[in-house]
Formats: sequence, structure tokens, C-alpha cells
Amino acid sequence: MRSAGKSDPPGQRGSRADGDASSRAALGSYLTQGFQFAAVLLVFTGVGYWLDGRLHTLPFLTILGAAIGGVGGFLHLYRSLIADSRSGGAP
Repeated sequence: MRSAGKSDPPGQRGSRADGDASSRAALGSYLTQGFQFAAVLLVFTGVGYWLDGRLHTLPFLTILGAAIGGVGGFLHLYRSLIADSRSGGAP
């Protein structure tokens, strides 16, 4: 692995390190969005499963909870990514 700044031309010193830092920041933002999507889906599925156990309606509310969580998580993810692409930054 090449360390930043050793063979870069004098006018471009540190530009690679800056690019790596911004890439890592963007990656972190995208990972956060993905984990939020998964968390919403799991929480709504879990609540549906719990309600199914209490109301003895298995698997109706589990499927309904997964559907609501999936749609809600996707809408949140989509809106966040669209807003960030319009502002020119990573999520």
C-alpha cells in the first residue's frame, strides 16, 4: 500500500488522503442508511410477531408488520438519498 504524499507531485500532496477520507465518510453514511432500513424492517416484523402471539393470528400480523416496515424503511431510504443527491453530498 502506498502512503499518501510520497510520490504525489508537489502540487497534489494530500489530495489522495482527502479523497480517501471523503470516501470513508460517504461509505459510513451509506452503511448507516442500510442499517436503519434493516432495523425498521426487523422492528416492525418483531412487533407483528409479538402481536400474533398475543392475539393468536400467526402469521397475519407478522407479514403485515414486515410489509409496513419494508415500505416505510424503503421510503425513508429513498427520500434521504434523493435529498442528499440534490444537495450534492453523501447521506
